[in-house]
Amino acid sequence: MNDKPTCPCFVPCPSVVHVQSIEMVKQESNAFVIVDPVNTTYYIDGAHRITVIYAGPVYYNGYNYIENPLSLRAQTCYDFVNNKAYHYDNTGKYRIINLENQ
Repeated sequence: MNDKPTCPCFVPCPSVVHVQSIEMVKQESNAFVIVDPVNTTYYIDGAHRITVIYAGPVYYNGYNYIENPLSLRAQTCYDFVNNKAYHYDNTGKYRIINLENQ
């Protein structure tokens, strides 16, 4: 009689990788990929399907909020040089928030 538990499934342990551009995400699989410039973490499974796990605030002085070169979505970019924050919705539309001291 075998009292040891058995598991018929093999679940690989994902790695954690830091990259500097969103294009580098596609090269990974079975990994949590953190894209540092946009403070976003993705999970890429073994079939290369991409899921956003976390999209945090971005700090970028002098950010061109109209062109949105980082393609921010559902995130806020803080621009302390201009005392503004730019909040982007899921489609990339933005709202400007003043950060001036009162």
